[in-house]
Amino acid sequence: MPVIDIQIILAQGEQLRSDLAAELANKLGQVLNAAPGQLWLRLQTLPSSNYAENNDPASKGLPVFVTVMHAQAKPAEAMQTEAVALAQAVSGVLARQRTH
Repeated sequence: MPVIDIQIILAQGEQLRSDLAAELANKLGQVLNAAPGQLWLRLQTLPSSNYAENNDPASKGLPVFVTVMHAQAKPAEAMQTEAVALAQAVSGVLARQRTH
């Protein structure tokens, strides 16, 4: 059962829609081929005033941090493929650049 933590850095005044956690859980469940009720997702936000990058006063975009925990480790190649697929899915739902 994967447990996914997502932390979104929000621009000043930005708010998330109320169904976002469910949409992300459903989308990521599809990506990971998880049966209903077998993927847990925790969604958190952080205001951009509480985020910084060293020596970079002009940030290129606000990031989204995604942490995935599995009950059993996967081979490195499978984790890399999964990471790309998850990044694409999250960036698509949030309309943010995948590289962030």
